[in-house]
Amino acid sequence: MNTIIDALSLVISIATLGFLIKYVRATETIAKQSIEQVEAVFRPALVAQVGLIDKPPSLVNVGNGTAVDIDWWIPNSNHRGTIAHLQAGENVPLMDLFEGMKAIYEIGAKSDTEPPQNTTAFEPGSKIGAV
Repeated sequence: MNTIIDALSLVISIATLGFLIKYVRATETIAKQSIEQVEAVFRPALVAQVGLIDKPPSLVNVGNGTAVDIDWWIPNSNHRGTIAHLQAGENVPLMDLFEGMKAIYEIGAKSDTEPPQNTTAFEPGSKIGAV
């Protein structure tokens, strides 16, 4: 009789150990995921906003953390650079990054004149380009 009780105690102990190991692994997974979640709260998230006539295009940090050493570039061009840091919620107009472009953009935005109507830059039937 004692042998049966000892065997059942051993089986119960092994099953309990198995559930305990499974519980520890699940707890470890939950701990890792909660750390990732907390870190994600403080990550930067950058968005390039399209500009309009009265609002130039800009780069905005919509995340909760500071973005550091931001490398930017425009495909198929030589325009590239690095922004040292961008605080959460901070907005950097992209025209400030190109020398001389801000002045041209502002002049165009302040223009009160309408473009001439019914005019062409060339005579109909003429060829455009170098000969």
